Amino acid sequence: MKLAITRLDENGAYETVVMRDDGVSYRLRGVGRKFAIPHDLAHFLVEKTLRLQHGFFGSIAAGAVFPSMSYVGGRRKPRAAERSMATLKENAQQRSEAEALVRIFNDTIEQGHSQTSPVLYGRLKECWGCRKPREISRTQIAEVFALYQQFLLKWRNLPVGATLYLAWSNQHGAQR
Repeated sequence: MKLAITRLDENGAYETVVMRDDGVSYRLRGVGRKFAIPHDLAHFLVEKTLRLQHGFFGSIAAGAVFPSMSYVGGRRKPRAAERSMATLKENAQQRSEAEALVRIFNDTIEQGHSQTSPVLYGRLKECWGCRKPREISRTQIAEVFALYQQFLLKWRNLPVGATLYLAWSNQHGAQR
């Protein structure tokens, strides 16, 4: 699946177009304009690094269509709506987990905490509550922080109207 994140203005407005491997494309209007990088971009890098195959983008790649998505083009397969509903239901827990992790990393990084900060580890521990925690290595945390900084620079230098192109693969995680 290919992603195209386009900067719409200087104030953080953006849109993401996803071109699934089945040839169907959708547009997502950007949310989270208050963040330093687009929320969709934060999802991409966190889900990629932590190999969340059934998070937001993994669900879309598998056929899920969220209410916020607008159809752009391509031939939708028969029973696509049923497949979407089944995927949304099946991936609900990992999508929630992905959303929580994106928020934790986004807030922690933007508040200036380091990758070894007790604040980060406290938030991650709090996130799991009573559930068995996901294994997140120090290497993965370092990679999230490094990718965030890399994409922050790219986003800040991206002119209005320009686009970042990314690729997502559910077989091997997301690819840059």
